[in-house]
Amino acid sequence: MSFSDTSKYKGAPLRTVTTPEGRTVPVVEAPAREDTETMGWLNWRQGQRLDLVAHRHLNGAGDWWRLPDHNNQMIPEATAGLPEMAVPVKPRDR
Repeated sequence: MSFSDTSKYKGAPLRTVTTPEGRTVPVVEAPAREDTETMGWLNWRQGQRLDLVAHRHLNGAGDWWRLPDHNNQMIPEATAGLPEMAVPVKPRDR
């Protein structure tokens, strides 16, 4: 498996599992949550897209996953229910 340089799964350990049907498939272990400081807070509006927010406030649209990760949301769509979202410090500013 190949992941982009901005992916949270870049360099994550791979292993294989066997499905109930007997197929062997590769899986990626979920990496630990990044422990970063908060740069600021964003009032979340209905219809906002994580990739566009990341493009504006982080290094680019590819860093969209940092927003739910920083807000302890396992499922990215869960951020839509937040009244405001913490924006992490940009990766290059650390």
